[in-house]
Amino acid sequence: MVVRETEDGHVRPAVEVGLLGALRLRVDGVEVAVPGERRRALLALLTVAGRHGMGTGRLVDALWGDDLPREPVAALHNLVSRLRRHLAPHADLLERRPDGYRLRVSVVDVTIVRDLLASAADTPDPAERLRLTVRARELWRGEPLGEFAGIPDLDTERVALEDLHNRLADTHVEALVECRDPSATATARAGVASAPLRESSTRLLIRALAADGRVGDAMAVAMEFRDRLRERTGLDPSPALASLEQRVAAGSEFCQAETNPGPGVTSRRRPAPPAGPLVGRERERAEIVRLLSAHRVVTLTGTGGVGKTSLALDVAADPAVFPGHAVVVVNLAAVARADRVLPSVVSTLGLEVGVGASVDAIARAVDGSLLLVLDNCEHVLSSCRELVAAIVELAPAVRILATSRVVLSLPAEYVLRLQPLTFPTRIDDVDAVARQPAVRAFVEHALRRNPDFAVSSRELADLVDVVRRVDGLPLGIELAARQAAVMPMSAVARMLDGALDLATGTAPVDQRRLTLRSSIDVSFRRLTVVDQAVLASLAPFPGGVSLRTFESVARSVEAEVIGAGGIGVRGDGGLDPVGTLHRLIDSSLLVADASDGRYRLLHLIRTHLLDHLDRAGALAVAEDRFLDECVATVRDIGDEWLGVAEFEA
Repeated sequence: MVVRETEDGHVRPAVEVGLLGALRLRVDGVEVAVPGERRRALLALLTVAGRHGMGTGRLVDALWGDDLPREPVAALHNLVSRLRRHLAPHADLLERRPDGYRLRVSVVDVTIVRDLLASAADTPDPAERLRLTVRARELWRGEPLGEFAGIPDLDTERVALEDLHNRLADTHVEALVECRDPSATATARAGVASAPLRESSTRLLIRALAADGRVGDAMAVAMEFRDRLRERTGLDPSPALASLEQRVAAGSEFCQAETNPGPGVTSRRRPAPPAGPLVGRERERAEIVRLLSAHRVVTLTGTGGVGKTSLALDVAADPAVFPGHAVVVVNLAAVARADRVLPSVVSTLGLEVGVGASVDAIARAVDGSLLLVLDNCEHVLSSCRELVAAIVELAPAVRILATSRVVLSLPAEYVLRLQPLTFPTRIDDVDAVARQPAVRAFVEHALRRNPDFAVSSRELADLVDVVRRVDGLPLGIELAARQAAVMPMSAVARMLDGALDLATGTAPVDQRRLTLRSSIDVSFRRLTVVDQAVLASLAPFPGGVSLRTFESVARSVEAEVIGAGGIGVRGDGGLDPVGTLHRLIDSSLLVADASDGRYRLLHLIRTHLLDHLDRAGALAVAEDRFLDECVATVRDIGDEWLGVAEFEA
């Protein structure tokens, strides 16, 4: 810590930064105004980065985004110089490092609050806990980092600070309740109003009301929370709420700390099987069961709409699969933010591990023989990866089946990539067409909506065209089959010109799957800028690309994007076509065909990317690159035609 001694002998921090409200800078105890949005954002970014500092490319991306200056590195240097002036005579605390910058801040209010909260957790005396939490709450001046919305690193930190604020509020209210403070009920009610779906806040309000002798009000709060949670998330409260309700109803232990009822997962029933027909997945289903018997973690991956969730639920619902195990499904589609993953797992499993428990504590609490299904991991991947790694290490009896468009990339993970259903390429053999999984699935879905549905011989060509144009994706087949139940197949085929915008009909809680287009776009937007550009550049290639062509296109595109100012898109800033290829395959947006060594886009993904290029005004450039590659391929063939590679040519 950098400090200075005042004339009266007291030690004063040299530089203090406040994040818990409007950004504040103090130098030698005097508040210093920091003007300018980017200058303030730079101070916040370097403060949050702490002793590790932040790389130049990442700072440029955070501060300018897509609106890059002509000389971004020089612009950053200028911004740093201006910030150093505010730190004088401690400008040397803002250090230049080989890969970026670091600010050695003496005091950050966030650190003080975290230390106070940790001390409160270790203090058995409720009066002392109350004193510590009051002191911590005094440092909270307003919304942390509220002025920096849209800067990803600061958005992530804001989420962490929201969680810190919630944990502080819970600890404070619990101390009020245990001290019989008359303000406990009002404070607890304010906490529930600010976070109506946080069970811990609701339990504290129930305890506060019960301590006041208001048993009826306490039970009403519990009932309202149960209804609210089910209506908004589809989840049930943890067993801890039911345990508290029983104690309140019995009139005992109103103010004692809640006891840990244990995980309670072994008594849970199997989840319900998927509602729709599961056709053509017999081989994959058997493979999942086999893999789970041999591996702790199996990830079922594939593009959006390929049927990962349905297949996972079908396996989980089967009582013949791991009959000695409890089976719990955590639906992460309803979890909007990464910091909500652990609370969702705790609530679904019925764990009582305390407010703000670490991932290791949660992993240890997941006890006994359990098959844990983590469904829809891709949008909260880092949190899922951290949780699964901890469970593998600390809960040896637990097996995990994850579904995700992007693999977890863990050493213990075994990946099963789910492909679209196969569909016929010819219609001359009617019986063979009828046996194809994509056709069987289409008919099954149509029959569920129209028991009299049948395909005539003259409609067979239209049916095959429909399943082909939705790439054999189960979700696309289901959407098209809905239309076939009420209109001729020829009309359904005509509708598929807008197949990407067919509504999926899923519940509003899963906003990621409202249309096939939005389902694809979610995965596309998670890619880096460079990877997006490379993937889109493949759209003009109707038959996919070879490895040589992919490397050529990727090098060209990556060089253009980085040269145009995409600094720091990847950590090393270098060209790495093979690394890009692996990321695109792992994101389930590019299909690898091992049989002929080609890489291709599904029809719907290709259509989406062509639309994306057209809207961006980049379609002509991408088509020119396609033609250049065609010419290069012809020249290669010409060079090899009369040489040793004649046969391959």
